Amino acid sequence: MVGQKLKALRISKKLSQDDVSKATGITDSRLSKIERGVIAHPSLDDINAILKVYQIPLIAFLCDVGYCKSNANVFRNVEKLTEFEIKHVQAEIDFIIKEKEM
Repeated sequence: MVGQKLKALRISKKLSQDDVSKATGITDSRLSKIERGVIAHPSLDDINAILKVYQIPLIAFLCDVGYCKSNANVFRNVEKLTEFEIKHVQAEIDFIIKEKEM
């Protein structure tokens, strides 16, 4: 599922595997294995590097491929945030959690 979605996104962006490989540093071979599902669970580092090229937030992608439960506790419209805004929100969440643990 993850690989198929990444491939569909690459194609929709009109990029070749070689384009993505050069932009991410992920080898053509590894990228091909990810897209074909040979590597069924690629690392978050690989996924995030690919998504940066596609300009898609990691959280939005992970929710789209089923890693987030669809309930009231999931942030809605996160795909509209920039990476900077997502990092800011994450920092706020981390701060709140740290305060609760004290």
